[in-house]
Amino acid sequence: MRQAFVRALCEEARKNPKIFLITGDLGFRILEPFIEEFPKRFLNVGVAESNLVTVAAGLSTTGFTPFIYSIATFVSMRPFEQIRDDVCLQNRNVKIVAIGAGLAYAKAGPTHHSMEDIALMRALPNMTIVNPSDTNECYQATKQIAKLKGPAYLRIERNPDDVQIPLTRPDFELGKGQVIKEGGKIAILTTGTKIPKALLVSGALAEMKISSAVFSFPTIMPLDEDLLLKIAGEYPTIVTCEEHRVSGGFGSAVAEFISSPKNPNFNKIIRVGLKNSFSTISGEYDRLLAHHAFTPKHIVKSLLSEIGRKG
Repeated sequence: MRQAFVRALCEEARKNPKIFLITGDLGFRILEPFIEEFPKRFLNVGVAESNLVTVAAGLSTTGFTPFIYSIATFVSMRPFEQIRDDVCLQNRNVKIVAIGAGLAYAKAGPTHHSMEDIALMRALPNMTIVNPSDTNECYQATKQIAKLKGPAYLRIERNPDDVQIPLTRPDFELGKGQVIKEGGKIAILTTGTKIPKALLVSGALAEMKISSAVFSFPTIMPLDEDLLLKIAGEYPTIVTCEEHRVSGGFGSAVAEFISSPKNPNFNKIIRVGLKNSFSTISGEYDRLLAHHAFTPKHIVKSLLSEIGRKG
C-alpha cells in the first residue's frame, strides 16, 4: 500500500505544485519516485517527529499541502501535542501518513505496535481519519485527502490477507462505508485491511447455520452515519473488528453512535480488537495476532460466547 500512496501522491503533485513531502528519516526504497521527480518539494527532518509536524504546519501557512510520512507509533504519539496545537487547533492543511499501523512491525516489539493511534486521532477536532482496506483504496484515499482542506490521518496497515475481496465495491469516497455482504441478523463492521478476516469469520459462522453480513468503513472520522443507521435498523447484533485496542478505536466510535439519540434501535454491540494490554512478546505477525486472540478462530469463539452459542 505504501507504493500506492507514493504513486497517487506523485500524480497529485504533478497537478498541484504546492504538495510537499516530509519524512522522519524513513521511506527508503519507497519514497524515491517522489524525491527524484520533485527534489525541491521533499525534506527529511531526521528522527525528530515533533519537529516534523511543526515544519509541516509552518509550510501549510504559506499555502503548501504538506504530507508527513513516518511509522504510525512515532507520528501519532511522540508529536501529539504538535498535532493538537499546531495542526488541528489551527485547522492546518497537513496530511499525516502513518505506516505500519496495528501490529505490522511485529518483530520490533511493543514500542512499534500501533494500537492506540485511532483513539488519539479521534480525540482531535477537525481531524479526518482514513484506514483503507487495500492498495486500491489507499491510492484513492491519497488522492482525495490531497484535495481535502484540513488535517487528515491516513493509517496504512499491512497488506490484506490472501483472501479475495469482492470486486463489486464502489469506488472509495471519504466519509462513506461499503456493503461487502448482506444477510442474517449479525452485522460485522470492519475497518482497515480486515475485510478478508471478517469474511472468514462470516464463512465460519455460516457453517454453523448463523448468517451474517459484512460492511467496511474505511473512513473512521467522519463515520458514515447514514449507513450505520441502516445497519442498526436491520441487524440486532453489531460486531466491530479492527487491528487496534478495543478501547477508543473504531468500535468505540460505532458504539458511541449506536448508543446516541440518533439511533432509535436497541442493538447489541460486540467490539473485537487487540487486547487492552501491552504486548509482552515480539515475533512473527501471525504469532502476535494469536497472542491478542485476533485470528478468525479466536473471533468466532468469542462471538459464539457473546451470542450464547457453542462452537
